Amino acid sequence: MNLELKNFTFTYALGDSPALENISAGIQRGDFCVIAGRSGSGKTTLLKCLKPSVAPAGKKSGEILFDGADIGSLSKRDAAEKIGYVAQRPDEQLVCDTVRHELAFGMLNLGYNMEEAKLRSAEVCEFFGISDLYRKKTAELSGGEKQLVNLAAVMTLSPSVLLLDEPEAQLDPVSKNRLFDALARLNLETGVTVVIACHRLEGLLNLATKIIYLESGRAVFCGGPRRAVKTLDDDNFIKSLPAPARLGRDMPEDRIPLTVRDAKRLGLSFRVESGERRAEIAVDCSESPAVEVRRVYYRYDRKDEYILNGVTAAFPKGQITAVTGGNGAGKSTLLKLIAGILKPQSGKIMIPGGKSTHSALRSPLRAGYLPQDPLPLFTEKTVGADLSKLPGGAEYSYIADGLLDRNPFDLSGGELQRAALALVMSTGPDILLADEPVKGADSLFREELGDLLRQICREGKTVIAVSHDLDFCRRCADQCAFLFDGEIVAFAPADKFFEDRLYYTTEEARLTE
Repeated sequence: MNLELKNFTFTYALGDSPALENISAGIQRGDFCVIAGRSGSGKTTLLKCLKPSVAPAGKKSGEILFDGADIGSLSKRDAAEKIGYVAQRPDEQLVCDTVRHELAFGMLNLGYNMEEAKLRSAEVCEFFGISDLYRKKTAELSGGEKQLVNLAAVMTLSPSVLLLDEPEAQLDPVSKNRLFDALARLNLETGVTVVIACHRLEGLLNLATKIIYLESGRAVFCGGPRRAVKTLDDDNFIKSLPAPARLGRDMPEDRIPLTVRDAKRLGLSFRVESGERRAEIAVDCSESPAVEVRRVYYRYDRKDEYILNGVTAAFPKGQITAVTGGNGAGKSTLLKLIAGILKPQSGKIMIPGGKSTHSALRSPLRAGYLPQDPLPLFTEKTVGADLSKLPGGAEYSYIADGLLDRNPFDLSGGELQRAALALVMSTGPDILLADEPVKGADSLFREELGDLLRQICREGKTVIAVSHDLDFCRRCADQCAFLFDGEIVAFAPADKFFEDRLYYTTEEARLTE
């Protein structure tokens, strides 16, 4: 057995109650173990306790065994080589300014020679399909590209256990599937034990040999994936399941479908009555859009190709528009241009009244920008202290309910997103520009966020959200835009957008008649 927890309890140094309580679970060599649960349930804390160099400070009781010995007895070299860890926030793990140096960093620090370091770097680049990033600067990478580089750098040391904290959170659907395929190959071909914490089980449930489900720091389930689907009644867990498993929960356990192929072989589908489909929203062209992008070009360096190549789009006032597309397509760049953080090299970004947001006589564009990594937004010791400084802090504090007395640095990924959203909305924006707002959030919060965004639009505000979560886009957005090759290649009502897609769509859409 690779890893075994025996009655393990952990309390943070300044915590009043255990973050993990009396956990007993075994992870066999070669397992593909998925740790699931709501935001703040202890997933990240558990993963960090399995990696000595990143284990948090606090009080521990019980045992964690690695190959039969106490995990704390591992030498620093063994702990570094045998247990790989990919963090939730990619920028926290990157240490070098270029990808090639990042890949070699761990090996050179452990005494590998330059030739071996370069050979292993070449292998992982080919394996994970990131050879085109090898000579790039890490600061130029998208969030998803940074995460792939982090994973590749960890695998250069050939660990026997790989720990991953929501590695797919910033990946587009195609890159996510490529990552999961790579993890499956690592697991099957090399026997690496994979332990991955996640919120959504699409693409993972069929790979899992074991599910550990946490509730408030306790392991309430530890067993096979089909047994979990059949026996766990937790609402968040059910909503996190891939569409085929949700369709087949009432079937005998050994027949529960885990993939679209399984569901189609069984003849299962979502049937939508003609009156149930969301009515398509016709954009009223008589009213000025909230913001209009006209033939905008942008590149980060004069030597580079344009990342946005004549983008043109009008974002309807009072609606939710979701912008999707591949990693590095320019989605975050587009949001920053609209927010005024960046200035286009060519083209205009217009607001009602026909004024450019970058003109000398600029009419204020009251936009609130929620970045992919919102931690730098916080300057105080508690979330509540930050909110109290803003005019709308009291009005929007409910979004961060239960987090007001917490330090932002102690929050899980999903909790941080909630707190940051409350902070941005407290500034009173007319337009909310949200970059991956459901990154690191559990399934229930995704629904809560959708309800909140619709309420914001009913108040006359406009939402433009960049997201790789296609299920969230389909359920929450009024309009969807697809950014590819520097241009908007599709802009349509959400239902029609996903019905018309061949591959860039959701499992539920594929199974809907």
